Amino acid sequence: MNSKYFHSPKFQLYMLPFLGGALYALGFPTKPEIHFFLFPIIGIAFLIHAWGIIQRPLQETRLRVQILSTLLFCFSYTLV
Repeated sequence: MNSKYFHSPKFQLYMLPFLGGALYALGFPTKPEIHFFLFPIIGIAFLIHAWGIIQRPLQETRLRVQILSTLLFCFSYTLV
C-alpha cells in the first residue's frame, strides 16, 4: 500500500479518530473477550493527533473539522 495515503490530511483528520474510538472501546473488558489495557491510551492519542493536525493548516474551518473528528471518534466507540 502507498505510504502517502497514511500521510494525507483526510486520513489523519477523519480515519485516525475513527480508529481511535474503536481502539478506545476495545480497551475496556466488558465481555470475556480479549482486551488490551493500552488501547484506550492509543485511541486518545489518535484523537489528539488529529486535533494537532487541525491546528496547523485549517485555520478557518478548524472548529467544524474538530467537531467532526470528535463525532467520528464517538461514533466508532458506539459501534464497538
